[in-house]
Amino acid sequence: GMTSPVVELNVTVNPVYEIDTTIIIELGDKLMFGGDSLENEGLYTHTFSSDGGCDSIVHLQLKVMNQDVNMKSNGPLCEGETLVLTAEGGPSKASFSWTSPHGEVWNGQEISIPNATTNESGQYSLSMDINGKKIDVGDLMVEVRSSFTSEKDTILHGGETIVFGTQNISQSGTYTETFHNIGGCDSVVTLHVSDAARNSKVNAP
Repeated sequence: GMTSPVVELNVTVNPVYEIDTTIIIELGDKLMFGGDSLENEGLYTHTFSSDGGCDSIVHLQLKVMNQDVNMKSNGPLCEGETLVLTAEGGPSKASFSWTSPHGEVWNGQEISIPNATTNESGQYSLSMDINGKKIDVGDLMVEVRSSFTSEKDTILHGGETIVFGTQNISQSGTYTETFHNIGGCDSVVTLHVSDAARNSKVNAP
């Protein structure tokens, strides 16, 4: 019989690659991956064609560093003191702005508001601007406590001693004493002391 000729056929099987990779970018930066511009953390998958015409599947774990910003204030504080708000951390290229409960805006990583009043109490919002993109960081509650100033009048009867804070008063005059109120802030009280005998003579018909 007839014998068929043997034909050698070389077959090349190109592999399909599956690659896992992790890339870290700074907040506000973008990474081009398979035609997409990525800026948020997450797992992304893209299929690339390899030189041999076969696919390579890439699983990208994208991490964004410097996202944590710590907000703090020097509160609670008393009226008349300086309120200080600070943002710690965040990306190097970020610029920060604080918004008060009444809508005023201060720019800076740390801001100071001198002679704070109770009007400065409330919620302050912090935002970052990175490459023209505004990112809300969070809110911080601030408490400014009241300080009081008051005046009182009293009459001193003969031989009597009045205890007024740290002072023992036995004669007429004007006395000032500083007390701590419930909020821990100073209350300044001025006491006007008059002499009963002198008052009775003045009031005599």
